[in-house]
Order: sequence, then structure tokens, then C-alpha cells
Amino acid sequence: MKYFFLLSVYFLIHSNIVFGCLCNEHKKFDVWDYLNYTRIVKGVVLSIEEFPYTEQADSMNNEQVTGGGYQLIKIKIEDIYKGNFSDSMVFKTELSNGVNCTKTFTVGEEWYIFSSWVDGENVVQGCSWSQRVNSNPKLMSKVLPMIKEISTIKNKDIEKKYLDRDCSLKRVAKGRVVNGQAEDFWVFLDKKGNPYMTGYYSNGVPVGLWKEYYMNAKNFATKNVAAKSYVGSKGYASIRYNLEGEIIFGTCNSISEIPSELFSIEEVDYLKTRVNVSNMH
Repeated sequence: MKYFFLLSVYFLIHSNIVFGCLCNEHKKFDVWDYLNYTRIVKGVVLSIEEFPYTEQADSMNNEQVTGGGYQLIKIKIEDIYKGNFSDSMVFKTELSNGVNCTKTFTVGEEWYIFSSWVDGENVVQGCSWSQRVNSNPKLMSKVLPMIKEISTIKNKDIEKKYLDRDCSLKRVAKGRVVNGQAEDFWVFLDKKGNPYMTGYYSNGVPVGLWKEYYMNAKNFATKNVAAKSYVGSKGYASIRYNLEGEIIFGTCNSISEIPSELFSIEEVDYLKTRVNVSNMH
């Protein structure tokens, strides 16, 4: 069972893991995609500043990868579809190290930017929906109205169907939207209405305790917890379990930042041995 994507951007940003590009072609935008981004804008690239690394570990092949790093892209905002904005904004994105997913920006180009808020920065993932304005206008003519439908909501509970990327089955997401951003408790349901993932948002950002449940052979959620994760303002922790409830993996960045009431004594003791561990095999 892999980590759910809604939190993966947070944990990968805080680790040294390098993955080969596994992006799928973007074809249909739904609420699952919407929840992955805190800001969606259109604008022109004003400047690009690069900060290259020298070496980085390739966890897939246990080798050192030369290159990589990140770049800061300054965008002059022309239109806003989700989130707050100013006349210009800076977005952070990865440089290529030969195996990761990246976006290639050029000064003067017009882009749709889909970014996530991570540690006080607008992060554009290589597999995000971010794209040049003229790259697929037919697709974006369908995507933008859907985004505006949710982003204009002031304060309302919504229930939206979406496609599960793992099994291509329809799921349902239920939660509150405030000023276009996910807020408070959200639940993600299988076809029978059983929760297979639950968690909290604050202004569109995953926070607090998140749980993911194992699915059975028919892709219905069970009551067996597959993963439990915590995201705080400064701390994060995540634990995975097998079907018997035994811990099989865990990582955190600081035990002092993790609320003890969210984890058992056994789990806290385990996490103490896993601070800043990034091996996800």
C-alpha cells in the first residue's frame, strides 16, 4: 500500500528521496486534483533563478545522481482561479537530475500554474497540472470552469465524485470548502460509502491526523489501518502497518513536534528511531 498522494508532496519535499518520473498524462480534472493544489493561476514568466545541487541519492537504483536542485520562478499574475495572489508571485520547482519529473520554464512564456503550499513556499511539482497556456487549450477549457465552480464557494459542505488513480474506480470526497479551500474534516469513501481515507485541512493544506485504510480484494475499505500520518506547522510523522496492525515503516522529522495523544507509546518509541529516515522500500 503506497502513501496517498494528497500528503505525498509534503513528505517528499522533506526527504532526500529521488524517484524516476511516473507521471500519467493529464486527461480529466476532478476534485482529487483540486485538493492537491492551494493556488491555481495564469501568468507570464518574469525571471528564473537556479540553485543546483552537486549530488543526490537515487533511491530506486541505490546510486548517486549528478545534478538536480531547484529553481525559483517569478510569475506576473494575469488571472487567478484558486487561492490568494498578488501582482507577481514566486514558485519553487525542481531542476532535472536525469530521473525526476520537472517542468521547463522560459522567460516570457505564459503558463497555467498549479502549486501546493509547503513550508511557506508555493511548490510546483513536476507531475502537476502546470502547463504552457497554449499547450492544450481544449482540455483547459473544460478544466477551468470546474475549478471556478469550487473556488467560488464561500462556506459550504460539498460531496464530489472522483476517479481513484490506483484502481480506476469512482470514489466520493466529502468535506467543507471555505473561500475555495478545503477546511476541517474530510472523508474519502469507497463505492459502498465506507471511508478509506480521512483527514483534516486548514486553508487547503493537509494538517493534523490522517488515516488510510486497507482495501479488500473487491476494492472496498476495511477497518484495518494501513497508514497513519501527522502534519503540523513544523513537524510531521508517518507510520505504515501490515494487515495484522504491526508497524512496517515509519518516519518523522522531530519527535518533539508530534502530539503524543495521536500515537501510542509503542509508536512514539518506534518513531524516535526513525527521525529523518527517508528509505521508503
